[in-house]
Amino acid sequence: MKNRVLIVIMLAAVLLSGAITFSVQADERVGIFVNGQEIDADIPGQIINDRVMVPVRFVTEALGGRVEWNEFHKRVIITTEPELKLMKLADEATTWPYWYENGKLYLEYRNMLQLVREYYPHPSYVPNFFKSSNTFVFNNKTIDLSAQQKGDFHVVAIDELKKAGIINYTWDEKNGNLTFKDPGK
Repeated sequence: MKNRVLIVIMLAAVLLSGAITFSVQADERVGIFVNGQEIDADIPGQIINDRVMVPVRFVTEALGGRVEWNEFHKRVIITTEPELKLMKLADEATTWPYWYENGKLYLEYRNMLQLVREYYPHPSYVPNFFKSSNTFVFNNKTIDLSAQQKGDFHVVAIDELKKAGIINYTWDEKNGNLTFKDPGK
């Protein structure tokens, strides 16, 4: 049973990745290439019953993922992190990752604070975000923000800031571009 699960997982990994190619000659090992680079796996790929079997750990790690074995449930767990999309502000590139999900725009909370400080400066008010309660305080307004953990990032939906009248922007989802209307600069 353990071998059957491993074979199914290895085959699934092979079929799901269009970035993997194989080179096979009669009676030779199966070469595994990921994005044009050959993987030097300690366990070579094999052809078993007319199916190509490759070591899932080496392929997954070559693609930037992680593989874990759950002994209790007899499962191989493969996880990958999606590539971060970086936001543009008024068509200028930034180093700020963003997430757009279910109609909401999310930024890492520190980037959100920097955005408010730079684009909507006020001499008397300093924006603050309290991570423990996911609340934003600015100009005597307290706003609860939708927050999520995305890998190493604590992200907040900035739509609530727009609804509260603190910032005003348009979002171009196709180009990942945020443009402010009437910024405080």
